[in-house]
Amino acid sequence: MKTTKQIYLLMEKKGRELAALAEGLDKIIVTEETLRNMFDGKETDSVNASPILEKGVSVQAGDKIKDYLIFEVMDREEDSFKIHCESYQEYCGKEKTLPVATPLWAYTADISVSFGEEISISAESFDNAFVSVYRKQKLFEKADQYMRENVEPGTQNIIGFIRVMAFINYLSEHPELKEMENKADVGKSRKKISADKQPARKSPRVISLNGIRVISSNEKLTRKLRSKTRQRLTEAWCVRGHCRHYKTGKTVYIKPYMKGSGKTIPKEYKLS
Repeated sequence: MKTTKQIYLLMEKKGRELAALAEGLDKIIVTEETLRNMFDGKETDSVNASPILEKGVSVQAGDKIKDYLIFEVMDREEDSFKIHCESYQEYCGKEKTLPVATPLWAYTADISVSFGEEISISAESFDNAFVSVYRKQKLFEKADQYMRENVEPGTQNIIGFIRVMAFINYLSEHPELKEMENKADVGKSRKKISADKQPARKSPRVISLNGIRVISSNEKLTRKLRSKTRQRLTEAWCVRGHCRHYKTGKTVYIKPYMKGSGKTIPKEYKLS
């Protein structure tokens, strides 16, 4: 079997598995336009990009591609986190170059993110259909070259995910900026439940927040997202030292400080 066909078949097989996995998870959905404009006109000294869910699906919907990122938080610290990612894409354009609505595996990776005044992203592991097939064929040099050239551009949806997390946390700190749209519950049934039957799993709630749709069964989270008072969606985080520039031309250095009220984990630094 030709290499190209092996790669495509693996993309399709793994993509269908991931699409089935995503069905039962909470989702955060955003369009490309919302993603591009969400921070317009808003000034921030730092960002809290900590995920609002421990596990879920981030969906970035474009005109031609729907990008799905299944994530699970592996570790959190003061101003960083690590997530395990499984990403796939669905083509939704009008051209006939790709099969419509067929989920295709994009990549699997462990990603470390640090945030504050600046954001740093690093991939600690990476795999996709190209790398898997090349390694199976013992084309290790070709697999390494592919990773050198494609890991960064191939994981750009991580940046979108971070922007969405940062924006939702920002809105929770500034509830006066929230723009809510009422949505019906997903899969809500009007049938009466008989007394001898166990109550069904609670239907996910749909929150439309400044153009971002959050579909979640987590009542505590959805209640906080709807709230018009200041909320903490995540634990405490560190704001790094930075310079604040005022309109008068004055510049003041702001020392590092902690924001949030949750438990923090002190970092240990070793010199070698």
